[in-house]
Amino acid sequence: MTLNVDHGGGTRVTEITTALLRHDPDVVVVTEFRANEAGTRLLRRLAVAGLTYQATSHPPSGVETVAVASRLPVGGVREPLAGRDGHRVLEVELGSLTLGAVYFPLGSATLAFWRDKFLALAATRIARSYCFAGDWNTGRHQLDEAGATFSAAREFETLTAAGWTDAWRVLHPQGRQYTWVSNRGDGFRVDHALLSPSLSPRLRAAVISEAERVPRITDHAALVVDLDLA
Repeated sequence: MTLNVDHGGGTRVTEITTALLRHDPDVVVVTEFRANEAGTRLLRRLAVAGLTYQATSHPPSGVETVAVASRLPVGGVREPLAGRDGHRVLEVELGSLTLGAVYFPLGSATLAFWRDKFLALAATRIARSYCFAGDWNTGRHQLDEAGATFSAAREFETLTAAGWTDAWRVLHPQGRQYTWVSNRGDGFRVDHALLSPSLSPRLRAAVISEAERVPRITDHAALVVDLDLA
């Protein structure tokens, strides 16, 4: 599962981890993670619950990033992208599956990140048993949002055209459910899991959980994806 914890979680860490653990996940991708006291408490609480294999990326000081906590042993950890944006993709090996935990930039940096770095990386991963999951800060116009405000919507669709499967969308082709809602009430599905062609047949379910967002435990809904890795 993946959940944006809203600026590191702060004083909400107990509520956030309780909400996460209600789903009994095997692997959690935490986005907007902060490497501070709250982040340490969050990971410690997940470890006590059995998600003991953990990794975080290494951003510039004060920058929010991604963390992974897993019940499955982690065989390798790396940041496959170089430079200042290297922390935006954290790869972990989970047996035969590779997970790419992602947290995408907003604003003017978005298109450059997609075109200069991420699309090339995705092209090198598509032949593997691979899942990209996290907060992408984009989606499809008129489907993952009511209008056409997303940056990098075309680039996002490039991935599915290349053979990546949008786990939630493939099971809800015309579904309108959002993972982040603005103060004006505008909804956006920006948290996604994309599966490589060899992994997509193992998809069993994908659910957006509002139990985290609606009571304001965090400002995002959780995305829970069920893969049969037997």
